[in-house]
Amino acid sequence: MIYFKQMKLRLISLLLISSLICKAQLITIDTCFTNNSSKQFFQQNLLVSKVFFSKNTDGSKNIQVYRKGIWQDASFNFSVPNDYESYDLNFIGDNYFFLKKYGNLDFPEKELASIVKNKCSNSPYIRGYIYPDSVRCKIEFRCPVETKSDPDEIVFTKVEVLWGFKNGLKALQNKIQAAYLKSHLGNQKMSADSAFMFSIVIDRKDSCLIRIELTKGNYTPVAQFLIDELRAACEWTPSMQGGRPVRSFAKVFILLNKDRTITVAMPNL
Repeated sequence: MIYFKQMKLRLISLLLISSLICKAQLITIDTCFTNNSSKQFFQQNLLVSKVFFSKNTDGSKNIQVYRKGIWQDASFNFSVPNDYESYDLNFIGDNYFFLKKYGNLDFPEKELASIVKNKCSNSPYIRGYIYPDSVRCKIEFRCPVETKSDPDEIVFTKVEVLWGFKNGLKALQNKIQAAYLKSHLGNQKMSADSAFMFSIVIDRKDSCLIRIELTKGNYTPVAQFLIDELRAACEWTPSMQGGRPVRSFAKVFILLNKDRTITVAMPNL
């Protein structure tokens, strides 16, 4: 949930900056058409009532899976906690757990391509809902508008540096890999459940994590080993916003491969 809110705020900031840098006219198309692409997905997942999806101008895809039988007061305008699951399909961790739980979801690419054809923008922002029988979505285009340049106009943009790990994510992966092979866990038979997702909080001052939470995958001795390794890896760099370090929230996906190597992945790294 925290990660989705961050993605939403980042998208809003990007759209705001784009509107300041390049003046454009916003054109919106509301459309609805028959679901011919993902019927099999709903047949295989009978408890899924709908899927919200958004396709950003950079090609990234985010979805929210809504399941049946979840109570929600009609008086609320916003989603209540735990009424949906969020996945960033461009992130290997989210994509892994989504495919494992639900299987493949085919997007209505042909229908959307037909709608956006010959429009002013080749990379529109698309969001909407996929139902078992239909797709309802909104498509936004930002068409350029001819304007006279003002030599006295100054546009201020905020430069934001995202969190990271010293010497890159490969260094973290090699560190965990070496520790795993040295431990007794590295000699044990590979577990069938060998994928884990962690939510972490990076301190704005200290290089260590101030919180680690296992969000996907079973809690096992291997999971505890990975938590200990992430806690001991005090080489994190926080995000920089307005020239100042800020507390940062992120996700870490760790996969134990059959050849006893370890894959570590984080969004945007």
